Amino acid sequence: MTDHSIPGGLRPVLFISERDAIVCPQCGGYATHLNVVEVSNEVSSARVVASGEDDRSRINISIGPGGGGRRHTVRLVIDCEEQWCRTIIDLRQHKGDTEWHRTDLKVENDEDFGR
Repeated sequence: MTDHSIPGGLRPVLFISERDAIVCPQCGGYATHLNVVEVSNEVSSARVVASGEDDRSRINISIGPGGGGRRHTVRLVIDCEEQWCRTIIDLRQHKGDTEWHRTDLKVENDEDFGR
């Protein structure tokens, strides 16, 4: 096992189980899926969506305009099946630091899961 201890006063970006799996930061569930990754800068962005399972799995990639700002942003969208939670984690460069922001949402219905 990897030691994931955090020095005093610092907060974890993600919660990791004893078996090194990402745990839902909203409900503590283990049925999490990393379905969407977005990378952007001032000029352009890329969104990668992985969906489906087994022989129906697919990956869609879309390229678009930038997300604004001078620096880079990486967005992770994690869905949890247990309580239909969606957690969005943004990692952004800002004045020499990498900042993070977490947004907690609920997925409205089965069709929105993983999008």
